[in-house]
Amino acid sequence: MRRGSPELIFAALIALLLGSIVWYTQRVVGDLRLEAERFSRMYARIYRALGDTTEAASTQALLGLSRSIVDQGVPVIVTDAQGNPIEIKKPVLCRCGGSTSKPFCDGTHSRIGFQAAEAAIAGSQDRPA
Repeated sequence: MRRGSPELIFAALIALLLGSIVWYTQRVVGDLRLEAERFSRMYARIYRALGDTTEAASTQALLGLSRSIVDQGVPVIVTDAQGNPIEIKKPVLCRCGGSTSKPFCDGTHSRIGFQAAEAAIAGSQDRPA
């Protein structure tokens, strides 16, 4: 066998190519699995909200969906009744009733002195928006 035979070099390159294909495929499958789990959780929240008969359940489901979309890096554009885009930095529902950007909180509760009867999240404190 002569030194640097083309067959040996060709076989090594094929083995390297096949190894890189296997590595890449495993990485893509892992990413797809994570994305499928994320979508599964998102759809489960939506279906739970559709079965919930309380008044704010659908709005909460939409806010949860928009948060998960924003967490993925996709911008969410909220519009007013006339279709004009409005800027919502953090989609939080208004509980005081005084917001000018209903159903979202604009911080009016801190200006009007609204105190919630109980915290929406146990142990949380009322903070200005």
